Amino acid sequence: MPPVTIASLYRHGVRQLLVHCNGKREGDWPCRHQAALPIERFSSDECLREIEQRCRCTACGWRRADLRPDYSRQQAIWRRVDNAAVTFFDVHLRQNLGASRR
Repeated sequence: MPPVTIASLYRHGVRQLLVHCNGKREGDWPCRHQAALPIERFSSDECLREIEQRCRCTACGWRRADLRPDYSRQQAIWRRVDNAAVTFFDVHLRQNLGASRR
């Protein structure tokens, strides 16, 4: 499987990466710090794995991070499309039911 690059993510509508720290804090507590990185900061040919290896948590200093594309923008668009389709079909159905009852 070819590596996931910034260019391929951009083509799929991703505009930021979500970074979750897998490090440990004092007392062996999990850090769980998270942040969002805009993908414009990276070159288009960079791979996610390379970026992930360079990430350092600003809360605990560990380099163990989980890097994922943020697809929330696409999900919001699909929700709006689904809601618009439901509204359209609901109105259309009501109009047809009202006409058939007369």
